[in-house]
Amino acid sequence: MEEIADLLRVGRSQIVDAQWADNGPGWIVVLLGSAAAVLELDPVRAYAERIDLGVVGPYPSGHPLAFEVRAFFTDHNKSAREDPVTGSLNAAVAQWLLATGLATAPCLASQGTCLGRTGRIDNAIARQFNERPRKTLGFHTPAEMFSECVASTG
Repeated sequence: MEEIADLLRVGRSQIVDAQWADNGPGWIVVLLGSAAAVLELDPVRAYAERIDLGVVGPYPSGHPLAFEVRAFFTDHNKSAREDPVTGSLNAAVAQWLLATGLATAPCLASQGTCLGRTGRIDNAIARQFNERPRKTLGFHTPAEMFSECVASTG
């Protein structure tokens, strides 16, 4: 986690939780304490390793949005980039947050804010994607694979 904290340029204590989230494309996902903390991130601009990193943080209770999401990845030049709206990440985040009780359906997440975009992701739709069997998962659903992974960690 220290390496992820360094990449995001935050203290390790700001990372509330982390999870490997995989609904086809795999993501390292970290949970920060708030949407504001997610919006304030200024990650490193270059990273030597290939990484797909999602960051999520909750909005305050009563806010029309439930979570802020950001997606960072490295390109072929080892530059760290941000994706404005990422379906695979949002489906994986919804899968994780719903399975652990950190979110309830329906709820609305935002992505792309820092890039001037207003992406909105409804986790009820993400749930539908997670319940669709995938060839890359041996015709299991991402939700089944996630549950199996969680069960195997004890």
